Formats: sequence, C-alpha cells, structure tokens
Amino acid sequence: MTLNFTGKTCLDRLLELAVELRGPIESGAEVTLEGADFSAIDFAGIQMLLAAQRRAERTGATLRVRVPQGGALHKALRRYGLADAPPAPFIEAA
Repeated sequence: MTLNFTGKTCLDRLLELAVELRGPIESGAEVTLEGADFSAIDFAGIQMLLAAQRRAERTGATLRVRVPQGGALHKALRRYGLADAPPAPFIEAA
C-alpha cells in the first residue's frame, strides 16, 4: 500500500497522518509513505514517523518512507542529527 503525503507534516497534521497509517500498520501490511511532496516537517512529525515504525515492527508490518535527497524530511533529519543514524533506516533518501 502506498500513501502519498503532501504539504506540511507538522503538529497540526499529525493526527491525520497517524490515523491514515494506523489501519495498514495494525493489519501487518507493507506500507510505503511517499514524501516527495512534503514541504515541511517538524520534530513532532519525525517522532510520529519513528513511533509508527516501532509499531510496524511490533505488528509485523513494514513501513518505508521515501523522500528525495535534500527534500524537507531529509533536511529535517540532518538538522536533528538523524539523517545517517540508526533510528531512521526505514527512511529512504534518493
């Protein structure tokens, strides 16, 4: 299952994103979140993605987040020191 997210993924949109991810993750699906059109993401958004990944691991689901190298999510991960860190290997920057 592929979900496309556009615009800002900040505190005000976290509930929407969490609700969309929860069902597929709870059912053990393979989920790809396309983030090429993320225009902004804050630390709360990153925390939500990391929490979704932990839930996916517990339920046997697979979560991948695809983002362009140098895009908003990739820049935010670098800003918070997570771009090359183990907590985010499910995020693919291309």
